[in-house]
Amino acid sequence: MNAGYLTIKELTDAVGGNLTPRMVRHYHQLGLLPQPTRSPSNYCLYNQQDVIRWQRIVALKQQGF
Repeated sequence: MNAGYLTIKELTDAVGGNLTPRMVRHYHQLGLLPQPTRSPSNYCLYNQQDVIRWQRIVALKQQGF
């Protein structure tokens, strides 16, 4: 894969907290988060900033927000 980028599965594994690929796609479909970068093979690619953003979202959800 592209250096410095994670696939959606790698993103969910890195973030943890019961984050699923379906949840990530749902947030994109609702327009709550920008569409991710795409690979030449059309895979969604996520960077470290995306990991941090998702860690915050998961933490807030766990706190009831």
